[in-house]
Amino acid sequence: MFGDHYLQLVPFFPESTSIDYNPKSKVVVAGTEISFFCNATTDVSEVSRLKIRWLKNGHEINYFKEGRISKDMRDSSLHITMATPEDSGSYTCVASNGIDEDQSTAQLTVRGSFA
Repeated sequence: MFGDHYLQLVPFFPESTSIDYNPKSKVVVAGTEISFFCNATTDVSEVSRLKIRWLKNGHEINYFKEGRISKDMRDSSLHITMATPEDSGSYTCVASNGIDEDQSTAQLTVRGSFA
């Protein structure tokens, strides 16, 4: 007999991934340089797996095809050079650690044209 020893199980609930700095909607004139910023947090055990990706109108952005759109690998910000009206739309920051995710959307409106 081992005596009166009990094992108490304590449930573990990891911290959910959440965006703590949302991208801001913008209205700009054509030719403007645009930057969207997004920051997220996740459970300490999943920080190394946290990734931020960007969508335009619900679709993954192809940075090679969209030559004027780039993602800064240091802070995951999104940059658009020489914005055109075709760049107008919804830009969504998606933060994921492979287990859960959060997202936040900003609207971009580009008015006019440039020569």
